[in-house]
Amino acid sequence: MDELRVVRREDHALIVATDTGEEFRLVVDSSILSELRQLARREQSGPRVSPRQIQSLVRAGKTRGEIIELTGADESDIERYEEPVLAERQFILSTAQSVPVRTTPSEDADEQFGTVIAERLVGLDAQDVEWLAWRDDEAGWMIGLHFESHSVAHRAVWSFDHRKSLLSPVSPDAVNLSKQGEVGDRLIPKLRAVDSPDAPGRFDSGAFSQDELVNREDAPDDSNQHQSAVEAALRAGHPSTGSIPIIRDDEEYARRRDIEERAFNTSDETPPDLGQTTDLLNALRRRRRDRDAEPADESTPEESRFSAPAPVREIRETPIDSTNVSGSGAADGAPLAATEPAPETLSGAS
Repeated sequence: MDELRVVRREDHALIVATDTGEEFRLVVDSSILSELRQLARREQSGPRVSPRQIQSLVRAGKTRGEIIELTGADESDIERYEEPVLAERQFILSTAQSVPVRTTPSEDADEQFGTVIAERLVGLDAQDVEWLAWRDDEAGWMIGLHFESHSVAHRAVWSFDHRKSLLSPVSPDAVNLSKQGEVGDRLIPKLRAVDSPDAPGRFDSGAFSQDELVNREDAPDDSNQHQSAVEAALRAGHPSTGSIPIIRDDEEYARRRDIEERAFNTSDETPPDLGQTTDLLNALRRRRRDRDAEPADESTPEESRFSAPAPVREIRETPIDSTNVSGSGAADGAPLAATEPAPETLSGAS
């Protein structure tokens, strides 16, 4: 068999010749080009990528460029094996968009998920809307939505169980788009409380007082330092996420004692703490209730006069003659004021 070599190219044909100089004309069509590609591919060095691996990457949502970068596969091979998987992904996406949902609990009529989301995207003035469907190895099928609203890029992701027709929001944008009722004209990200060691740990009138705006060097030393220690203990006892703190008995006792001491021992030189008005009033009311509930004390004569009646002693009526009145009684120095006044009959007899 003689070997041919390429001499020149004419239009869509190649002119080949034998060793003896005899020339032939070879028309280059699609079959010749396919065979030439196969020969060139065999000469390339690199790992052989199986069709199953290519389809697995396509099902996971990878693009052609990403698959080529990951595996080094030829683009023609990817194009050949990706078509069935792309059709599967499109079927899952259409199924998810057709899931019946309700925008309000009171409505009986169901709407399709894709229609509801499309209407809300119009209200958000969304642009560059793109739906995607892919399969995650652990979570299963996922439905993605990429769009731009008010110059902000958003990405909403739902997990989808195609057997049960169940959609569950995964990302914050998906939660906002899936909630019942009106969404509004824009998606606002959720705010989370950030724990700051310099911020006050209370949420009362004192948290917004003018004392927080002045320099801390001008504040009193002892009482404010003790109050700061109590507040630090309260902050350490609970997270700063708006939950109710769990206060131990000793901490609560120290806090109340500090408030009561500052309520009654504040000097004229110390500026009034307007931020503690609510706590001081509560302490005064509690102190008044405790004072009303306490029993009468002997050291408080004003309260003892009205708290208990004076003891009554029974005095027997005995005849008193003039000699006893003028003599022995005066000589003994008996206090006349301690006895009851004498009856009128005795004064007439003397």
